[in-house]
Amino acid sequence: MRLISAYSAIRLLPRCLVVFDIDDTVLHFPSHNRAWWKDTKQTYQVTHNMDEPAAEQQTLYDWRAAVSSLDAIPIDKDGFHTFYDQAKNEQCDVIFLTARDISMKDATYKHIRNSLFDVHDNQIYFSEHKGPALRNILDAQYPHHKHIIFVDDYEKNHQSVLSTFAQDSQITLDVYHFVHSHS
Repeated sequence: MRLISAYSAIRLLPRCLVVFDIDDTVLHFPSHNRAWWKDTKQTYQVTHNMDEPAAEQQTLYDWRAAVSSLDAIPIDKDGFHTFYDQAKNEQCDVIFLTARDISMKDATYKHIRNSLFDVHDNQIYFSEHKGPALRNILDAQYPHHKHIIFVDDYEKNHQSVLSTFAQDSQITLDVYHFVHSHS
């Protein structure tokens, strides 16, 4: 796994499948970042006497409600466009796999299209369990790809993907941990 803070650090190989997370990887919400999440969750735990799982769930509910009506900000629009064009020149497929709930589908399409570019619905996938979801996407939609580039900002998603593909000798997997200054 490689730590990166710019899309230009991703090493492309011809005809690979590039899988991007969305939140805090290509888009962000300055008012609803990791600090907001931590503070909101702590408020639920302290002020409302919620246990950690309940506070986490309520924070997630609040985040979904808030960002659905917010405009997303591209982390590096020009850098992403440059990367995307290079990927297309290398005959790569680029998709998005987000942990957002499917109930956020319309907001997610709006965020991507208004912030980056018009993507096809079949380029955006929703699952909190990214490893198994990516396995299903690969088998159903992209079985010809043998090299996957996975870019995400959360360690648990990296581990999910790595463990899902650990025993698959047919797939080469490059995992990138994306970090940006707005988290």
